[in-house]
Amino acid sequence: PAFSILAFSTSLFGLWSSVTNDILLFYGTSEIKSVTTLGVVESVHYKLKDPNEILKLISKRTVFSFDEISQICTSDVLVILFNQNFHLKNDVSYEDLCKDNIVTGPIQTITEITTEDYRKIIAGNIDERFIIN
Repeated sequence: PAFSILAFSTSLFGLWSSVTNDILLFYGTSEIKSVTTLGVVESVHYKLKDPNEILKLISKRTVFSFDEISQICTSDVLVILFNQNFHLKNDVSYEDLCKDNIVTGPIQTITEITTEDYRKIIAGNIDERFIIN
């Protein structure tokens, strides 16, 4: 399945930019159409064009072949390495995201959300003892 990212970030400025320890919420864009998983950024690598460099970064974490990686290198590539921390107890549907004004249209790219919106999504969905404020 394809996924987009809702990014809860304390370091956003202008265009989306992430730093270590920012929180990522994964949204299934095809059949699922829900937020399902929470992860934490390890590192971000911007404007990569060399498939060999990308493969060195992601080789132990990807299902993509070298040829597939090479095909996406026709423009700058953003690589986000992250730890997957939790699956939400209950997926948060696109309808619920819209109803709660967390998103206002289709989620097709990395999308910033507020602290309040992040708290709405995780409320009752993860063991909050594992979350540091």
